[in-house]
Amino acid sequence: MATTVNGIAFIVLAFALLLGALSVMTSRNVMHAAYWLLETALASAGLFYFLSADYIAVMQLMVYAGAVGILVVFTIMITTRSRKDAVRALDFSPAGLIGSALFFGLMAYAILTSPSLVHAALPTSMPSIVELGKTMFSANGYALPFEIASLVLTVALIAAVWWTRDGDAE
Repeated sequence: MATTVNGIAFIVLAFALLLGALSVMTSRNVMHAAYWLLETALASAGLFYFLSADYIAVMQLMVYAGAVGILVVFTIMITTRSRKDAVRALDFSPAGLIGSALFFGLMAYAILTSPSLVHAALPTSMPSIVELGKTMFSANGYALPFEIASLVLTVALIAAVWWTRDGDAE
């Protein structure tokens, strides 16, 4: 019974993820698109949970839904001057559709024909949270790229606020 419930929940979350991603692309209101982006982050965290990747699910919730999603919402709220600024045109690009279809076909071909991906062996044991923390924050770990990414996000937010200011406020 538990596997059936997990399977149904997985399917529901997968459809929610696809619906959210399509809604991000087709939403005319930028704020609505940001909310749909939060929904996709939550649905992907749920998918990670049902795939027994609890740590990744929690990180998905904290980093993407909690930090990046809220940063995007606040940035839109700060930089939007009026309601008409929050509405974007829905431009359809046949070249973009053809390019994305070709890219998808190339990636599917590469994944299906790669011998290392098809016959990859699962690890014998999972690393603990302590080992993962030591790997992430060691001298050769991921602490520096993480800090660089946070600085880039901060600069992007400051640039967005500066870009939308009204004339020279001298």
